[in-house]
Amino acid sequence: SLVQKWFVDNPHKVTLTMDADADFNSKLEAEEAERLEAIQASLSDAEKLEVVESTKRLKESQENMTEDLSCLPTLTSADIPLKAWAQALRVEPTTSEHGTVAGVPVQWDDQPTNGITYVSALFELADLPQRLLPYLPLFTSLLTELGAAGVSPGELTKRMKRTTGGFSVSHATNTNLSDLDVSTSQLLVSSECLDGNLESLFELLGVLTSPSEGPRWHDETARLTMLLKRRSAGLSSSITSSGLSYATAHAASTLTPEGALSNDLGGFPHVMMMQELMMAERVTELDPHGVIPSALEEIAQHVFGGGKNLLRCRVAGDKGMFGKGLKSSSEGASAAPGSTSFEGGRVQTYVAVPTQTNYAAQVWRTVPYKHEDAAPLYLAGQ
Repeated sequence: SLVQKWFVDNPHKVTLTMDADADFNSKLEAEEAERLEAIQASLSDAEKLEVVESTKRLKESQENMTEDLSCLPTLTSADIPLKAWAQALRVEPTTSEHGTVAGVPVQWDDQPTNGITYVSALFELADLPQRLLPYLPLFTSLLTELGAAGVSPGELTKRMKRTTGGFSVSHATNTNLSDLDVSTSQLLVSSECLDGNLESLFELLGVLTSPSEGPRWHDETARLTMLLKRRSAGLSSSITSSGLSYATAHAASTLTPEGALSNDLGGFPHVMMMQELMMAERVTELDPHGVIPSALEEIAQHVFGGGKNLLRCRVAGDKGMFGKGLKSSSEGASAAPGSTSFEGGRVQTYVAVPTQTNYAAQVWRTVPYKHEDAAPLYLAGQ
């Protein structure tokens, strides 16, 4: 066929490689500043005054605007045929196999993924010292951003984009299904690739999770500064758009250990910690003794050291690819999930934020997932 001739069996190809400009951001800022200065210099005093007055009129019109929601299109359940509901609710059964590779439990899910294999690795965080927890969000966001042993950040990014769909690193805290006062914390590293690149994916996974060959925490100070300040700016601006979520997380932080940890790692405490970084031009000014890189390196040692915290791995895709590349992953036995004791209570707090909107939230402690009232309470909360 034509597809077989011109695409599958065609030996000709072109490989394009794009190199990022390390000075792109500074050049862009300089061009924008120059353009604004030129515009300002070209305006007369009367034109400048007109710009100010136009801004005031725009702000007043926005504040006095009334929204006409009746002009928006609406969709109700009555508009969807019952046959469509039945098709949407139909779930095809999948086949899963369970085994062990290098002492690590592995789950293989045979699914029609159209030539793409999905891989997830779950690491235990129960042994992570309390003093390192504030740095965990930085660890998850920077794991793939600072290169690796003998590989620059740009080269590592090229390798990941060449053979995978990128790596996602996240932290999760899960409450026990029967007890709200018991929770476990894990680190999830996941990626996907074409079936033929599975070995390359596991090779990169091994590099990222290697305490000795992993990210260069101490060698990329300039890039670390830029990434931290970018994160600080993003979190600061998110208070306005996500203020209610921050308030809810803060209110829930005294009810369960999961709520307390989630607030510490993604709520106001983390935002305030990151805002301190905005006060310095470089990480070395705020952190002259290298506390941040050392903390990130220590987290890597605790989580990835020896493979003892690798709980399990999941591979989803075509069954013919199962097992390929798994020997490249970290070796070690799984660790028992940890639990956290928690003592909380109801409190009222006020947090001052630089916005014109006040966000208020009240949270009640209810019942665990397995309780008979869990489902009705969940529906009532919707």
